[in-house]
Amino acid sequence: MTGKVYINGKIVADKDAAVSVFDRGLNYGDGLFETIKAVGGRPVNFGEHMERLKSSALALSIRSSHLGEPSRIGEAVEELTSLNGLGEGSARVKIVLTRGVSFTGHRPDPAADGTLIITSSALDDKYLDGLAYRGVTAINVKTSASAFASHKTLNYLPNVMAMMEAEAAGAYEAIVTDERSIVREGTASNLFIVKDGLLRTPPANGLILPGIMRKLLIIFANKLSIRVTEEEVSLTDLYNADEAFISNSITGPLPLISVNGNSIGDGSPGPVTAKLRGTLKDFEAAT
Repeated sequence: MTGKVYINGKIVADKDAAVSVFDRGLNYGDGLFETIKAVGGRPVNFGEHMERLKSSALALSIRSSHLGEPSRIGEAVEELTSLNGLGEGSARVKIVLTRGVSFTGHRPDPAADGTLIITSSALDDKYLDGLAYRGVTAINVKTSASAFASHKTLNYLPNVMAMMEAEAAGAYEAIVTDERSIVREGTASNLFIVKDGLLRTPPANGLILPGIMRKLLIIFANKLSIRVTEEEVSLTDLYNADEAFISNSITGPLPLISVNGNSIGDGSPGPVTAKLRGTLKDFEAAT
């Protein structure tokens, strides 16, 4: 329970938070979401997350009167984190946008106004720092590419099933590969590898989610004079990397030390990952 929840312009007690049983997000997974980290009550990279949400909403023809003024949503996020006692430390903020209520079956009602929901909950910084210190493991799962891979939609069942498979194998993440064993991304993360000083990540070519953290880490790498390239990464490339890490807006870069039981590099967190994580911490502290 989070205490307070934002729904369509109002902040209400979580016990009173509800959507219609006819909401298309519930019935068809027809919607989008963003997960944002807040530090000291302020959302990190908020503008970039809102731009992605608005861009995806436009691409998928999801309209919402509540998206008109992003600054108001930013104010709502700060008010919500404060009311939920999350003004100190770190918090996870989730923004959900559905296509709204419709009684027209599969065909959306063009007049429907989207439902906008914001929730917030505490993050365990010590736990995340522990993961970064120890490193995490993964398995790989082969699956077909989604036509909506570049949008953060509510249709997350393949990711959920892959994550369940990872948990059953005792792994932290599942790395998604295609039928040629070309790596795309994790179920909730982007992937980077380091080989001979070169930082590589799969290209944002419509087959992966163009992560906000992914973009930020590429910017950091350039500032740190770390060579970066966006190019195809095979499972073999991953196995033979000097180091690897996964990333998202909540965890930042997490060292990936093993995939399918194969150690990456020497099986311990690498220096490039640590350098980027340190740069991110400085960035968040200055937000």
